[in-house]
Amino acid sequence: MGSTKTTTPSSPHLLQPLITIDASISLFLYTLFKPILPTFLLLFLEYSADFRFSFPVSLSLFLASPSFSSLTIPLLLGHLLDLALIGLIKLTFRRARPHYNPNMSPAVHADNFSFPSGHTSRALFLSTLFHLIVQHNEDLVSDFIQRWIKFEPGFVLLGVWVWAIMTATSRVLLGRHFFFDVLAGAVVGALEGIVAYRFLSVEDSSPSKIEDCTIVVVDPPCTIEIVVEVTTKVVEVNIGLECILAGDTNVENAELGIW
Repeated sequence: MGSTKTTTPSSPHLLQPLITIDASISLFLYTLFKPILPTFLLLFLEYSADFRFSFPVSLSLFLASPSFSSLTIPLLLGHLLDLALIGLIKLTFRRARPHYNPNMSPAVHADNFSFPSGHTSRALFLSTLFHLIVQHNEDLVSDFIQRWIKFEPGFVLLGVWVWAIMTATSRVLLGRHFFFDVLAGAVVGALEGIVAYRFLSVEDSSPSKIEDCTIVVVDPPCTIEIVVEVTTKVVEVNIGLECILAGDTNVENAELGIW
């Protein structure tokens, strides 16, 4: 009686060479750097980009700083978008993780699959979103950062990008993912950051800080010219007015409109 030959589904012909190259590069990098890099550093980067850590931190920032909701709401919603999108892609492709993947305890079923890297997508989402926020809301970001730490926004932005790149690299060096998993995760994360900034942001309802305001009142009928310099959005409003009255003008019943 002949033995039964077990076969496994083969990958599409066009993708198989890429998958083979990907696996070879990933194994080479893992083998090369495993004796050099400290494992605790790679694990620290892994934990720092874990959803179970980054989402509670983001939620805490939102609850602690409601006046900065324009920063923290896209951060929260982007986390949920990343979780859903990466899980869907993983369950669609179902690529097995590297066979040399060290001890790992998947939190959910989708974590058993490798493509794309969720930690990389989360790190690139955070760095891209923060980059866009700093680029377009530097004063607001500066107030937010100064509330928690005493660093300039540019310095913090550099640190976030360095952390994101190191986290993405560590996924291959730790043996969790293949090289192409990380590339795909980086692309997905960057796109999520753009989407979160453009479409998941909300208008900040907090008032503006008015740095300088000049009101000039001339002869009746009353004409008022207002020159206002607005710096940044804050909780408290501090207004300084210089009013110059020309002639015998009665402003008792004057109405002030802001548009």
